[in-house]
Amino acid sequence: PDVLCAFSWVGNARIFIKEAIEFFKYSSFLFCDGTKSQDLIKAVGAKNLEGQYGTAPASAKTDAYLIFVTDYKEEFGKLPPLPFITNAYDALAVVGLAAYSAKVKGLALTPKNIRDNFREVACPPGEVVKPGEFKKAFELLKKGKKINYEGAAGSIDFDSHGDVITPIEIWKYSGGKIVPVRVEYDIPKEW
Repeated sequence: PDVLCAFSWVGNARIFIKEAIEFFKYSSFLFCDGTKSQDLIKAVGAKNLEGQYGTAPASAKTDAYLIFVTDYKEEFGKLPPLPFITNAYDALAVVGLAAYSAKVKGLALTPKNIRDNFREVACPPGEVVKPGEFKKAFELLKKGKKINYEGAAGSIDFDSHGDVITPIEIWKYSGGKIVPVRVEYDIPKEW
């Protein structure tokens, strides 16, 4: 193969990448969020990773993202460099808002009823609600209004399959560091 796809976590990747270089003379790799790590550089060596690319989830630098970052730092200090941190926050927010939406409609809190309210709380049209504005969201839902949660990772607009498309970062190893190359926002739906 022309490239070895290192879609793994650092603990495993540092072993198989070293072996791929030593035993099979690989020099081209493609990485993912799980291998976007200074620990991999230390384990494998910067020269072996130089110029190699990877992808990771990204967040649109919107007002909603900045609110999330500010609130997180106020509560916990530094924002950790963890993949999917904004996506996980948004997922929990949407599930909570959908559960509340089902409850105020008098529905039982079942997985189906919660799922069926996702689009009621996270897709246009509806009043925009951002991270940290949950009291506002609850008041609107109590009044029977539709809301549109705009998340820390980007717009949480469910497509016809129930998927949400958020930005993807392209990054590379360069000079012993992890360097962002660009963020793709317009991901084709067929991907």
